[in-house]
Amino acid sequence: MPMTPEQLTAMKSSMLYARLLWLSFCFVTPLALLLAFSTIVLQGHPSAFLAGFAGVPWKDPIVFGLLLVAVACLIGAGLLPERITGAERFRKASLFSRLLVRHLFTCAFLETIAICGFALGALRPSETASLALALMAAPMLVGCIIFPNENDWRFRFQLENERS
Repeated sequence: MPMTPEQLTAMKSSMLYARLLWLSFCFVTPLALLLAFSTIVLQGHPSAFLAGFAGVPWKDPIVFGLLLVAVACLIGAGLLPERITGAERFRKASLFSRLLVRHLFTCAFLETIAICGFALGALRPSETASLALALMAAPMLVGCIIFPNENDWRFRFQLENERS
């Protein structure tokens, strides 16, 4: 069953919001954190980013804790948004609203990874610059995979209609 003009407008509107969220959470914020980290913490010496992972104090509780939070957020970005928006209380909302909320949760989890990288780099700048860079770049890399795709949303709409 094809979409009505109202449904198509709702999808395009939700898609626009999802793409703006994606741009903001997955690119603008991590790039701002990277720039702030490079200029403030490393005092304009970005060559510290290339130091490698050999000097990272992996057993340091702060490093381990922030890395654990970042990994949990990466796993959460893949698993939790689907579970949250699939809950019974969300079933009453329209499909496009659920897809938008799902995308919001995913982007928020990814942005948390960049914030963990910034915090790690700010707390241990000399030893963890490369790890901080990797964590701050992770949302940009994963963000390319989760870009809101119109064909995917149309497919989910068709599945929703077939179930009804």
